[in-house]
Amino acid sequence: MNDKNDFLFKNVISLGGIMELNDENVRLRNKQINDGILIHTCSDYGNSLEVIEKASFDTDDLRVMLKVYFNYPDRKNRRNKPIKKQIEEALKRIGRIPTEFILQFCCYFDSNIFKEKTFTTFLLELKRVYGITTIYFEYYPVYNYNWELFLNLQKNLSSIKIGVTGYQNLFNRVFNDYDMKTLEVLNIPIASIGFLGKNPKRDKNPKEYLEQMKINDADDIDLNFLYLIRNLTKTKNAKSFGITQVSSFKNYENLKHRFSKYNNQAEEIFSYLNNTIDLNKNINFIRRDQYGGKYFFIDFIMNPKLLPHIIKKRALHYKTNTYYFS
Repeated sequence: MNDKNDFLFKNVISLGGIMELNDENVRLRNKQINDGILIHTCSDYGNSLEVIEKASFDTDDLRVMLKVYFNYPDRKNRRNKPIKKQIEEALKRIGRIPTEFILQFCCYFDSNIFKEKTFTTFLLELKRVYGITTIYFEYYPVYNYNWELFLNLQKNLSSIKIGVTGYQNLFNRVFNDYDMKTLEVLNIPIASIGFLGKNPKRDKNPKEYLEQMKINDADDIDLNFLYLIRNLTKTKNAKSFGITQVSSFKNYENLKHRFSKYNNQAEEIFSYLNNTIDLNKNINFIRRDQYGGKYFFIDFIMNPKLLPHIIKKRALHYKTNTYYFS
């Protein structure tokens, strides 16, 4: 990512959202696709796939990052189905296999799965059938992964790039500083979900800090953008990027303007900020899995009914890993 040719807007940003099928949304997505943007989507995101299908009519080049669910905790939910079925559904609705096709696995993976030959064989099959060459695993601290296992998986899959995704912006994070440094050393790419910090249900942005941090007319969006850029410039991995969404042409052009304005100043501005205030003082670590796939021990202590509830739910609808990799 230090190569100037790699540090382009289309290589730094992936755009999701746009779930309603209408002419304006199709025009906006068409512009993004023709700009070479990686489009983030999922079969469970409204009509986002139909928007992509309509919007990609005039180009052979389509870059897609598809979110799929592994072993979704609610066994009766439509998200709980084999990975290939989720991919096939998405491709049917898009109408083709993208020219660049990336997968995002979400929900908890037991680390032992990474060691299984059946799993590596399955991933290689995804590459052979669908041309998938990059796979990201969504992360929450409750998963407590050993990052070396990701590196070992990468070594066993030389033709497929392995990365991680996680909700990460200036004040709201799933990766701590140690994780970030470790992933950098291991050359494991990170896709930072929600890097602009605009989720009102999840993000905590300390107003008193934002007031102190305003520099060069930068607002909270700029500061989160700068945080992403600084992280990207610290790694040589071209597969690291940020995921967000925009809802209009105006917002899309504004995002490109912010990138061009600040992409050469991130380190300088953060050096100033670090000498002025403690940026790590009010970090909101999002520790729990939003899918309910794994819990901390304290969760069972605080809620004694949780464990029997999980056991009952999973026993009634038990499925082996083979089911998801079939």
